[in-house]
Amino acid sequence: MIVAFQDLVGRLISKRMWLIVIGTLIYTSGYFGVAFISNFLVASIDIAIITIAEMIVTPLSQAIANSLTNQSSRGRQIGLYSMVTGIGRVSGSSLISELMNYYLYTPVILWGIMSSFGLVSAAIYLYQIKIKRIKI
Repeated sequence: MIVAFQDLVGRLISKRMWLIVIGTLIYTSGYFGVAFISNFLVASIDIAIITIAEMIVTPLSQAIANSLTNQSSRGRQIGLYSMVTGIGRVSGSSLISELMNYYLYTPVILWGIMSSFGLVSAAIYLYQIKIKRIKI
């Protein structure tokens, strides 16, 4: 799905910074939706929702990181950005694994906790766009 629609989505979202907030909220709803997966069809729909969010958020977040770098040290700073996002992915997986020890049989709480990070991220992006006026 990503390969098929990546160019189209890239053209649609270019220079529309506010879409990162929408994409993050779609991510949040997709991960919260994991709590309600009961069969293969629902799982497939949820995976599609998460993939759509990824196609919106990933290019915009990389564009933001690129716009915040200095020309002289862009490679080093983008490398640091990639390392930090990688650490975030590993930390998220570790956190959900640890929370499963406590909330395995209450998936709404488990995935609600994980989805709350998406809500916080959307709020931070919204603040940065509205108050700080970040541009790409």
